[in-house]
Amino acid sequence: MTISSMSALVAVAPGHLRDGLRAMLNTMPHVNIIEADDHDAAGALLAERRPDLVILDCDLPGGDANALVQQAKRESPSTRCAVLVNLPAERRAALAAGADSAPLKGMLASKLFVEVERLLFCNSPSTQ
Repeated sequence: MTISSMSALVAVAPGHLRDGLRAMLNTMPHVNIIEADDHDAAGALLAERRPDLVILDCDLPGGDANALVQQAKRESPSTRCAVLVNLPAERRAALAAGADSAPLKGMLASKLFVEVERLLFCNSPSTQ
């Protein structure tokens, strides 16, 4: 069985959060990482690359992360989207916008790893 390569867009401002996400994704074989610093760059990469997974920071500079979720789902319905949120209200808004998952920032790295792996490889309903 041949495993094809997958792509993950990390749309998070440069810093510790993005560094941690990159390190986590680098442990997953066959995942190519694409990075965006802000809303406009993420929107352009969504249109151009149509990644398998998008991880968005709800505090992404330059625009609304939920609008990016809607763009991703419109342009590539099979793209899985996770929005990292601060509050339960942001979680509800992200899920209402079409996000497949909306984990709270600060969750255990091991739980986030399992959630990202599920989004990439299993496509089962989220518990986050």
